[in-house]
Amino acid sequence: DSSSSKPDSKPSDDSSKSDDDTTTDETKAFSAGDANGDTEINVTDIAVTAAHIKGIKALTDAQVKAADVNNDNSVNVTDIAMMASHIKGIKPLV
Repeated sequence: DSSSSKPDSKPSDDSSKSDDDTTTDETKAFSAGDANGDTEINVTDIAVTAAHIKGIKALTDAQVKAADVNNDNSVNVTDIAMMASHIKGIKPLV
């Protein structure tokens, strides 16, 4: 009996949510050292920066700007060291 089956009337949300991280990252304002954009500088920022450096997961342009804490136009271990120093309370990021 075809009257008991309903057509799928729900709109598909899958296409509008293709990549929440990328969409969110592209619209967020990032501050120096806050590579993941959660408004805190912590070990998670070091982890995403390290993954970028190792080629595991690329950062967005906004994340790269935040991760490049020494503003030398390169995200590298120096930036990670400076983030770690900030997190440990040794030297704050300016």
